[in-house]
Amino acid sequence: MSNPTGLIAISGCDNANRIGDVIFVHGLGGDARGTWHPHGKSNDNDFWPAWLGEELSDMGIWSLGYEVEPFKWKGKTMPLVDRATNTLAVLDSHAIGDRPLIFIAHSLGGLLVKQMLRHAWDYGTPEWKLIVEQTRGVVFLSTPHSGSNMANWVKYIGVILQASVSVDELEAHHSRLRELNEVYRNHEWLSQIPIQVYCEKQKTSGFLVVDETSANPGIKGVTPIPMDDDHLSICRPSSRESLLYRRVREFIKKKLPSPHRIPIELKEKSVGESTVHPPATAEKRTIVSAGDNSNVGAASDFIAQNSIINIGSTITNILVKEDCDFLKSQNRDLHTVNTDIQHLVSIFFAIRHHSFELLTDRILEESLPVHLRYYKIQHTEFNHSPFFTGNIYDPLRALKHISELINVFLTLFQSHTNAVIGYYGIVHIPLQFFTGYAVSTWPKVTLFELDRNTNYWYELAMGDSPKLKLNVSTISRPVNAVAVVIRISISFDISKNDVDDVVPQPYQDIQIKIGKPRIDAITHYSQINEVCGAFRQVLDDLHARVDKSLIVHIFYAGPVCLGFSLGRRISRTIHHQVIVYNYTAHTSPRYAWGVKINSVGSPESKVVSTKLLIHDISK
Repeated sequence: MSNPTGLIAISGCDNANRIGDVIFVHGLGGDARGTWHPHGKSNDNDFWPAWLGEELSDMGIWSLGYEVEPFKWKGKTMPLVDRATNTLAVLDSHAIGDRPLIFIAHSLGGLLVKQMLRHAWDYGTPEWKLIVEQTRGVVFLSTPHSGSNMANWVKYIGVILQASVSVDELEAHHSRLRELNEVYRNHEWLSQIPIQVYCEKQKTSGFLVVDETSANPGIKGVTPIPMDDDHLSICRPSSRESLLYRRVREFIKKKLPSPHRIPIELKEKSVGESTVHPPATAEKRTIVSAGDNSNVGAASDFIAQNSIINIGSTITNILVKEDCDFLKSQNRDLHTVNTDIQHLVSIFFAIRHHSFELLTDRILEESLPVHLRYYKIQHTEFNHSPFFTGNIYDPLRALKHISELINVFLTLFQSHTNAVIGYYGIVHIPLQFFTGYAVSTWPKVTLFELDRNTNYWYELAMGDSPKLKLNVSTISRPVNAVAVVIRISISFDISKNDVDDVVPQPYQDIQIKIGKPRIDAITHYSQINEVCGAFRQVLDDLHARVDKSLIVHIFYAGPVCLGFSLGRRISRTIHHQVIVYNYTAHTSPRYAWGVKINSVGSPESKVVSTKLLIHDISK
């Protein structure tokens, strides 16, 4: 029987409400099923991908099959870079990237995952970019990050057996592997993806195929776990009690948390059946102060869910009474109660970013999408409005404030690494971009837009979206250009005359514009990805062909969620210096100030003031 190729569904893959996907990726000479079976069987479901499916029933478990043989006479093999592009197309065809995902990769499969994630980031294809943004973790099993000495030996005898291109690429210290490893471990986004690493300590047919040095990806804080296995058995745990299976299972549970998965310790036992104490619903929640010991007992000092947090001023901690009463009734000690509450329901950090006087209310629980209904909201304020009031405008203090708030928030987030982060608000354009840029290494951020009819905030929609008719065009490209301008027109057209007031001429003029600019044009994540993909492609193209001494000046008219997302696409290392300008209708010039988004230096060096004639730019 031939080995299956493509993305093979193992368990839960047809569940439209699954919370995430786990994808197994085999290595050289492997296949989608036999690689992971304790006895190498390809027609038996008693293997660990199926075990994970049974224990984590709210996830989709997949296995990727592809042709990769060590010798040409055994089958076809693509070069790694081509296989990575092919794999992205395969994953996209199964809507992988619509949910958080984790990769489990053996040997060459780990290199394929790294190359694939690099392509997904670099190519600018929105659907592929979503795959890398949704990746919550990678498990590397004996992956030769710097090559394998075994490949050197196979290549030596390949005069007779005709070693394949994959063996050539696996050669120890191969230049392509060195380059891939250097890029991955120093990449602004990829290096931040959580990983587990395991290495073999037993020889295979007299060879240690991947030694501990090559199995180490060189990422700070990552320690390879030595295993009493050879190169083949390391990916074939014999039971659910094996070290590898237990650690990987817990890794998946932490990185893909389910709001419905309750620890077994929290189950109430009754005769003949088991019932689970459910999270308190919105209708029956009774909120009590953290200082009210009469209700919360041993858990009274736990900073629980639904906290309203105003970073930089007051922090009010509140508890859900029903959850605490239940845990108190179990006579649990304080440490255990705190741990159980943290696992009972996940946290949703709702960041409201505003630099105007408050124009809208916070996100309301009843307006949350279904997948966030069981999360406890922690409202977090990024409020810069005191710096833009009346005749006061102080973008410098706002930049400093953003940096302070992000640092405080990260400290809080470290206690809830499985939390979901949401972003919404009404804020000056440069601050949207700067905040997105500053948090570009964060995991995926849930985005909200304001319904102007109800004044409620709603998450952007998934799935197919109305066509934007996005057009990217170069209006002018003078050979003696001294600057580059990118005009991004989503809600309104951006006037070239206003741009001429603040940018030295001649300049290269690039326009990213939807067919008919209008308010409320952005309603779906796919539209965000489309515009961001086009923007990133423009920046990458400028990097490839334009002198780095030229400054890129960005003028933007669009929603806050898109401005924030565009900021996340600006690279700290490869792109030109970018300045984003703020528009104010009653100043002359209308673009009176801006922020150097990706420049190195103090906040004082980042603020750009143009020929300001009217001082009140509070709007």
